[in-house]
Amino acid sequence: MLVDKVMWTSGNSETPRKQRQTFNEPHHSHFLTFSTYHKAHVLLRPGVPELFLQALDEARAKFDFNLYAYVLMPDHAHLILQPRTSPYSIAQILQSVKGVSSKRIFEAAPDLRDLLRVTPPQRHATHRFWEAGGGHDRNILYARTVWKAIEYVHLNPVRKSLCDAPGDWPWSSVHAYEERPTAVHVDVCDWTSF
Repeated sequence: MLVDKVMWTSGNSETPRKQRQTFNEPHHSHFLTFSTYHKAHVLLRPGVPELFLQALDEARAKFDFNLYAYVLMPDHAHLILQPRTSPYSIAQILQSVKGVSSKRIFEAAPDLRDLLRVTPPQRHATHRFWEAGGGHDRNILYARTVWKAIEYVHLNPVRKSLCDAPGDWPWSSVHAYEERPTAVHVDVCDWTSF
């Protein structure tokens, strides 16, 4: 079993760092959730979704994974992906997506630096687009679980009253499942058993 031990902190310098384990198992899918710094509603600002999805697509090519589902919400993102090769590291995939996207977003929208200022300034950061740490990572082994997760991702904007139907939300992979164009390539899930 390949395990990433990810160090994270709450952002408070008095809070001790904790470890979170990520299990990098062959043939597993991963349901990932990560939030913007202090859950700031900045992920849907003009130009930001495109920069995030471009970084996601580049990470998909670099780390060779299937992207089964995604949704961008005002303050967080959900991804369901499955690495095609082994060994792999979900921590490296997330670092690529989050690191590249935040750098590009801050370059394109420097006004966000003040809004997302780290207080008090930390050793390595004065501003942060994403909350520190790896977010939530749930391994998925079974077809029924992956389909429930995909449905959860696609219904998220409806549950949050951002739209009336999943297909109305522009920043979602639901369009690929409706055989419509998406902002980034989606590998429509074909899991039918186990």
